[in-house]
Amino acid sequence: MDELNELPQGWKWVKLGDVCENTATRNPSLESDFYYVDISSVDNEIKKIVSPKLTLGKEASSRARKVILEILSRGASKTLV
Repeated sequence: MDELNELPQGWKWVKLGDVCENTATRNPSLESDFYYVDISSVDNEIKKIVSPKLTLGKEASSRARKVILEILSRGASKTLV
């Protein structure tokens, strides 16, 4: 087997779609405001989003397109981008 294709013991090759799902997208310039999650919004130690930023759609990065749903304690959800 080619060294580039070797995997650690117990690992296997899978299709990306088998381990994740594609989420909805939005155009940020069409939103009045929304919560934006960038890398600085994620706590590196606990691996959670801790500080999403309320952002005006017209000022948002063009990368702000993927929709993230945050599930809250009572079954409600809040949309983050």
